[in-house]
Parts: sequence; structure tokens; C-alpha cells
Amino acid sequence: MRPAVVAIVALIGVGLASASEIREFNIHTTELLGRQLFEQRNQDSKSLPPPERRALEITRAVLKGRIDSTCKFIVLHDPTKGGYLVYALATSKDPNIVVLGIHYRVTVSADGNKIERVDALSRTAVVVPKTEETSAFWMIHLVSTRPVETQVYVTFLYSMALYVGTVDHAIWKIQDGRISKTRAAR
Repeated sequence: MRPAVVAIVALIGVGLASASEIREFNIHTTELLGRQLFEQRNQDSKSLPPPERRALEITRAVLKGRIDSTCKFIVLHDPTKGGYLVYALATSKDPNIVVLGIHYRVTVSADGNKIERVDALSRTAVVVPKTEETSAFWMIHLVSTRPVETQVYVTFLYSMALYVGTVDHAIWKIQDGRISKTRAAR
């Protein structure tokens, strides 16, 4: 086995007890949210209705100090309850650098005035180079037992598959907006 693969396999075991630290959605909802993030990636905050604008403003305030100026914010309707999901998506100005981690999801009340939950969608900065030879990405996901919507978003953004190893030792493939399990949990 190559050293990189060994290191990745070793990392899968790290944090096993900490699965599901975040609010998890079912696979269909995760795919839907990932697609919406991609479709709304150029969202203009000035055109948002007042409650969504308030949700964005309080999200910026609560994340101050955790994010930098490269973050892109997207506001979506929460698909499972009233309110909003506000995403802070880390970006790179370098088209050859792909940011797979450092993203946040903030659940905000329907009136846009109250933060209900802040979910860090990764534990660490997951930044990988993209070259002409890159055919897919691979990452270890330590905060839940399933892929998250920002991972679906990244596959749309870069038109590439992403393989995600989760803390329960499952391996997932995300491609063309679809999530499938390639290896069951152990």
C-alpha cells in the first residue's frame, strides 16, 4: 500500500467517537442542498428579502474570527423546517486550489433574527491541488457518518468526483450531484 493511502486509512479511525457532531440530512436532501448551493453560487446579497438579509448579517457576525474575507455566503431555505440555512463557503482565488473543508452551515430562524445552530462542516482545512492529471478528489470526513451538501457543491463546481471516507469507515462517492456508498460502514 502506498504511504498516502496508509495515512488516509489511519485517519479514518481518528475521531470515530465524534460522528454526527453536525445536523445531518438524508441523502436526497443533501443532494438537493448541494445542487442549490451550486445554482445560487452567484447570489447577490443585496437582492435578498429582509429576513434572508438579516439571517446573512447575523451569520457574518457569529462567524467573525472563524472565517476570512475569501468566504462566499449563500442563503437557502431550510428544507426540513422553517427558517434559513446560511453557508459560509471558503474559497480560493487560485483556480488550481480546491477547498473541500473550512465551510460552515448556520441554521437561522424564519424571521432571520436568531441563530439556532452553527455547524462546522469539517474539522480542519481541507485544501488540495488540482492538476491536469486530477481525475477525482478524496477526503476524510470526521464530523458525520454521511457526506454533506458542501461536498456535493464542490463536485459540481469542479466537475469531478469526490470520494469521502467517513468516521464509521464507510466510503462514499459523489458525482454529478448523486451520492452513493461504495463501501459499507464497519
